[in-house]
This record gives sequence, C-alpha cells and structure tokens, in this order.
Amino acid sequence: RLVARGDLQDPSTYSETYASTCQRKAVLLLLAIANQQNLELATADISTAFLYGVLDEPIYMQLPNGQLVKLLKALYGLKQAACKFKEHLNGNLTKLDFKCLETDNSVYYLSDNDGRVVYVTSHVDDLMFISSSMDNIEYVYQKLSSIYSMTFDKEAEEYLGYTIVRDRVNKTLKLNQLGTVTKLLTT
Repeated sequence: RLVARGDLQDPSTYSETYASTCQRKAVLLLLAIANQQNLELATADISTAFLYGVLDEPIYMQLPNGQLVKLLKALYGLKQAACKFKEHLNGNLTKLDFKCLETDNSVYYLSDNDGRVVYVTSHVDDLMFISSSMDNIEYVYQKLSSIYSMTFDKEAEEYLGYTIVRDRVNKTLKLNQLGTVTKLLTT
C-alpha cells in the first residue's frame, strides 16, 4: 500500500487537518433511544476512506522509484487526509438532505417528505444508521454505496469497539468491549 510521508509534508501544503468524529456520549444516547423505541440499527464501514478526499492544494509526492507525481486526491499519511474525507462524506450526506445536529456535527439526521427519518453517526470511516424502518436505512445505504465501497451489517453487532448485544423482545441492549480487550491482551 502506498502511503504519503506526512511527517515530511510542507506545512504550506495544507490549511486544515481537523476532522470531527461523533462523540461517544451521542452514540450511547442514540443507542439508548433506539433500544427504548425499538428502532432499527445497522452499521457500515467505508473501505479506503481517505482516498476519496479531493485535494484543494497542489501536493507532489516522490514515489519509491524516484518519479515525482501530483496528487489529485488524498492519500493515507497526508496531514489533511482525514479532514478531506470528512468534507467529502459531509458533502454527500448533505446532497441526500441530511443535516448535522447542532451539538455534534458528526451526527446527521434526515427527515423528508416521504416519511423517512434516519440518523447517521460518523466516526472516521465507521457509520451507524438508526431508523424506525430498515427500508429507510437500506435506502440511505444504497445511495452511499453508489459513492463509496462499503461493508454493511444489518444487525449492528459492533461499533467503535463496542459489541452490541440486543434483545428486542425484552427491550435490552448491552454493550461490552470484550473483543477489544481480548485483542489488546493477545497482541
């Protein structure tokens, strides 16, 4: 995989590097609401997310063979890669009529004339969808998957290191980080 040497990047080649992510408390609150109201949950992961961001500034990179190339899109390792992807995602969600919450600009909501109400949280390339209807979630997923290469989990079994265990009949939703802890202990 080709990665840019951001540690050698000239500061004049970028103006912004910050990319917001959804707050964990917003995710936990939305999960609680979804559980209480028996809403549908799904998650998605955008593959090679940082490669979608469009660069505004001219950036040149020397390849391992010595060739100098101009980058048109962001590349992993660039200081502004996360910021450019966030701008790209935000623009595409806005085109689908999503709006950001005032309290967290990485939590989006859609409420349209067709009766769709969908919430989407974004944490870099990880998305969570919440709606009263799986059809609404699949509608949004189909729109986004026409732009991004994505994996989709209709059952929302994991998100941000949490394992989600849900019993919809008894209206319980439990979170644990057993997988994350096990991975940390074994590496």
